[in-house]
Amino acid sequence: MTYYTDLTPYEYLTDDIPNGTESLNIGWLENGIEFPVGETSELMREQLLRLIQNHPSGRTRGWHSCSLRHESGRLSYPYSIERDGRKTVLGSAEIRLTLDSGLILIAPNLIFHYIEDHHYLPPASFIDAVLKGKATS
Repeated sequence: MTYYTDLTPYEYLTDDIPNGTESLNIGWLENGIEFPVGETSELMREQLLRLIQNHPSGRTRGWHSCSLRHESGRLSYPYSIERDGRKTVLGSAEIRLTLDSGLILIAPNLIFHYIEDHHYLPPASFIDAVLKGKATS
């Protein structure tokens, strides 16, 4: 996958970003590059998964896998999770969240895996937008 530092200008799939709209990268992680770690609430993770399931954007034809190290060996490809009887495949879309200021935060949908399994701690503005349900389709 492509690596971008958090809160840098988004430049991956820009064709459907309205002109003049500022958008920033969140959670574009890569093996060998450090990232902030910490704990997030279960409520935040549940809400993030719902937003990923119901508001995918920036869909691609291929699948990206997680390049980070896993204690159990290799992650399944494509990576999927199942919650409450619903299977969600991650690695081929983004989640876009709009802040009250109009700024858009854009993350790969693998961010759910990064947060849950690698304890990635996204910026507070992303967490706040997730909890407010501010998805942009």
